[in-house]
Amino acid sequence: MKRIVLLTGWGMGVAFSALADNLHWWGVSGSGAGDFEVATNWQEGKVPGVSDLAAVNNRSGKDWTVNFNGDVTNATGSLVATTAGRETLFKLNQHAWTTTNNLFVWEASGGRIVFTNGTLRTKSIGFIPTAGSPVTNVIGVLRDVMCETPTAQFCATAASVEGGGLKVSDSLSVGWAGSAASLTLGREAQCGVTNGLTLGQDGGATGELVNVNAALRQAGEANSFIVGKYGCGALTLYGGTTYIRRSPTIGWASTGVGTVTVLGGANTFCTITPDRIFVAESGRGTLLGGGGTNDTVALAVGNSANSFGDMTVTGGLWRISEHTWIGFYGKGVLTLTGGEMRYSSSAPVLAVGRNAGATGEVVVAGGFLNLNGSLWLGGGGITSLGRLTLAGDGVLRTKTIQEKDAAAVSQALFDGGTLQASAAGALVQTLDDVRLTAAGLVVDSAGFDVSVAATLQDASGEAGGITKTGAGTLTLAGARAATGPVSVLAGRLVVSNAVSVASGTSRIDGTLVLTGASRLAIAAGAALAGTGSVARVTLADHARLARAKAAGASSPLNVSDCVASGALSVDLSGYTRSDLLSSLPLLTVPSVAFVKPTSVSVFRDGVPAPAFVVRYSEGGGTTVLSVVYNSGTLLSVR
Repeated sequence: MKRIVLLTGWGMGVAFSALADNLHWWGVSGSGAGDFEVATNWQEGKVPGVSDLAAVNNRSGKDWTVNFNGDVTNATGSLVATTAGRETLFKLNQHAWTTTNNLFVWEASGGRIVFTNGTLRTKSIGFIPTAGSPVTNVIGVLRDVMCETPTAQFCATAASVEGGGLKVSDSLSVGWAGSAASLTLGREAQCGVTNGLTLGQDGGATGELVNVNAALRQAGEANSFIVGKYGCGALTLYGGTTYIRRSPTIGWASTGVGTVTVLGGANTFCTITPDRIFVAESGRGTLLGGGGTNDTVALAVGNSANSFGDMTVTGGLWRISEHTWIGFYGKGVLTLTGGEMRYSSSAPVLAVGRNAGATGEVVVAGGFLNLNGSLWLGGGGITSLGRLTLAGDGVLRTKTIQEKDAAAVSQALFDGGTLQASAAGALVQTLDDVRLTAAGLVVDSAGFDVSVAATLQDASGEAGGITKTGAGTLTLAGARAATGPVSVLAGRLVVSNAVSVASGTSRIDGTLVLTGASRLAIAAGAALAGTGSVARVTLADHARLARAKAAGASSPLNVSDCVASGALSVDLSGYTRSDLLSSLPLLTVPSVAFVKPTSVSVFRDGVPAPAFVVRYSEGGGTTVLSVVYNSGTLLSVR
């Protein structure tokens, strides 16, 4: 018969060798209910003493209740819970039950063992099956109980601590011997572990620890908190507080699979430099950040060769004081779709694909990656790869993006989102491959003067766009091979070569500076909009001027030199006839530097609008192109 051991300490041989008597509970007249201290409630007619084994073996198919009216000390306790849905309840009544050897479950088949309102002291607490038994599951509950033990080990168990606490002076393990176990901490329980805490100890085992709203504190040394050691481990934090003093590891051995899910609470994952959260040491590790306030010194995702780690942040706040490695020697992925990762100073580095053989990828599709320091792509020669994707409404704030090792492979895809500068200087340095979609590279210079040195190319099948926002100046120092729109919503954009736009709408509300004799060339079908200024513009045949009422603009775009070589379209959106009874200026150019279009057609909300006409007005050496509604003369034809 297989035994599931609760509160195990040395081994069964040692446990039994010190026993004086084995005494068996049956309660008042065999009912299973009664007071512990009454001799007739024990089959042998004797209350177990300090040298005895107290056996509460419930095979009756009924609920049993054992009441304590004072403190009790026994050598060993033996428990049986063979009937699913039936409960053996120990009412401690504010008293202490101490077992100097072991308290173990001898047999279980889904029964419940519940301790309430008191203190348990033992050398070890837990449920561990031994070979041979066909049944290996039990439900254990500590309700308003303070349990004090050097070692806690749970296997084939659904255990919970509701109120009170679990104080482990050495180690806590959940998930042993190839079976599944869980430990849930609720109702503001206190759980303290002095040394190691392991979830999923053995191969084939599954161990889960859930903090609902308790205070969990583990004070061991580095790498002593392991989620998925040789088996599968899971840590889920809904609320309360969790404190891990040093370097938790998620996915420790090559067979280890660990998952940490953070949905709430105030959580500290390590406190001492250079400690870090290891997401996949040698196995598979996953860190899911969906809420809470979370503090750590550093992060290493995909730490060792052949490991795979991924971290996904959808909500909450992560505060990081040192570096982060995404793919240290293994493969690592960091994905943000919400929440914030905040680095406390400008010194930390986010290294992506840091060492030889490493592959790292960072995707910011939402939320705020507030790096503040530097982002390194590729750092271990030709065998390392670092990749960045910025998309959606994600925000990446950084001092610089650079290739750590020129021999490494560095790639970046900009598909929207916002790249925000945290300092002046080279915001994007030379990289191997930088691609832009139509949503493109959006740079908020945030009051700094910054530059982009990388060559900017179209993503496959896309016309890559560039948008400048925020105060300060952005200089495109590298080649621009992208063909999408170029927009300046605020501040200044300086481009060191010609700017050809094949599609989309380029909106200039700030200043576009073109060095030398370079021009902004708007191709057929592409559009130019805005109220800022640009030096030189060429409007190709069938290019467009665009203005949307939603933009709230009433002043023209200032162009120092404009050539409109053919037909021009004016595209209006959102305007009514009454909005344009007075002229709306769209473009102002020095008269001597304006080559006017051969013809102009006006469209309103995508439909030809012949009642809206373009007018030119000249004065003070400038020409203003405006659009106005021409009410005309109403004729009645019979």
